[in-house]
Amino acid sequence: MLRIKAFLALVLATGLPAWGQNKVAIELVPTVDSVRAGESFEVAVRFTMPFGWHMYWLNPGDSGMPPTIEWATPPGVSVGKPRFPVPERIKVPGGLVSYGFHRELVLLVPVTTSAGGQDSFNLSATIKSFVCKDVCLIENAQAAVTVAVGETKARQDPRLVDWKAKLPRRVTDEVKQRIEWSDDAKRGVLNVEYAAKAPAVKDMGEKASGGSIEFFAPATEFAVFEEAQITTADNGDIRMSVPFRIIQKQSAPVSAAAILAFTDATSGKRSGIEFDVKFSFPQ
Repeated sequence: MLRIKAFLALVLATGLPAWGQNKVAIELVPTVDSVRAGESFEVAVRFTMPFGWHMYWLNPGDSGMPPTIEWATPPGVSVGKPRFPVPERIKVPGGLVSYGFHRELVLLVPVTTSAGGQDSFNLSATIKSFVCKDVCLIENAQAAVTVAVGETKARQDPRLVDWKAKLPRRVTDEVKQRIEWSDDAKRGVLNVEYAAKAPAVKDMGEKASGGSIEFFAPATEFAVFEEAQITTADNGDIRMSVPFRIIQKQSAPVSAAAILAFTDATSGKRSGIEFDVKFSFPQ
């Protein structure tokens, strides 16, 4: 709610251009040319923006909102949660920092089919985009694609390889985490150890060419995270402490995905790992 208010305040402060002048172009690209009934595949939802415009990650940071997608599918076809690529930090007016993407954002969405007799089926999406530059826009669009049913045949599109490479790698056992709670359970510190060799890091600053490690906190409405303190051991292991405060205590354990992003010191290439931060609140 706080981020929505901040985003709307930014919209009101910058103004809205005339409706109908969408800045975001949207394309649906299945990972298959055809799929066998009962098998799964993914569809890429590609957003492209003009130079200087940006969109938002699941946790948009100080302001903004991620895109939303409502799917219309035929019986026997279900759509899962989208997978986001590794975001970047974006400085916005008012001294705020958002988490998002410039020029292009591609979400990979899992699609599951069941046995059926149709020769093809349609996937339709109603998409709401939140995009900013000097002004902020809330844009609505429709997109659709037809998928043939038959022998599963992968689509030969080199863009799919690049888009998948930008997704963070999901990890579980490689990450150890522990939360230290204050006595009143209104504040805490998330301690994380990532037991794997990190990219070469010469500089913990913002310059991509210098190499860096960044933490992108999970998207939650019950906790606000502060700046992460990150160190690397001689063997490449990463240790991180992130203070946070609780806005609303939860009655049951909660988990939410976070990202550690790496920028290679030599090439400037970005990669990342995604892991679930697990909250178990003191009673």
